[in-house]
Amino acid sequence: MPVLVLPDGEDLAESLAIMEWTLGNHDPEGWLPTREAAWRETRDWIAANDGDIRFHLDRYKYACRAPGGESEEHRSLAAAWLQSLDERLATQPFLAGVGPGLLDAALAPFVRQFDFADREWLVEQPWQHLLAWHEAFLDSACFASVMAKHAVWAPGDAPVACEW
Repeated sequence: MPVLVLPDGEDLAESLAIMEWTLGNHDPEGWLPTREAAWRETRDWIAANDGDIRFHLDRYKYACRAPGGESEEHRSLAAAWLQSLDERLATQPFLAGVGPGLLDAALAPFVRQFDFADREWLVEQPWQHLLAWHEAFLDSACFASVMAKHAVWAPGDAPVACEW
């Protein structure tokens, strides 16, 4: 779980809170929704993802850890969510609309987890819009920049400088 310690000492311990705080301070590509209705819709999609979908994803990926876990049952329950993402992407290029936004950044890692769990299954699904969106995410310079490997930080190391 990521934690961001703010200059005033406050801890943000949820990914969405960190994303909202960061974009609230610097949003050069306009990822934050600008209308209240769009904010509600974005938060509703993320809340659904962070609830049932995350539960089923975890049970799917780690079925061996859950007593009586049925990997394929949980995958099937989450597949309806993936289908709904594909349907949304059939009407617009990004989950957030005409350009990438907070919703895309928040949900893409979860689609990536399904890819990691069973890529063969994922690419066999009829979700052409979701699969194209996912591949574009994986191929993006933005994704490459945040996935760069760094040495593991240890106490006593110099702080990592972040340039905005």
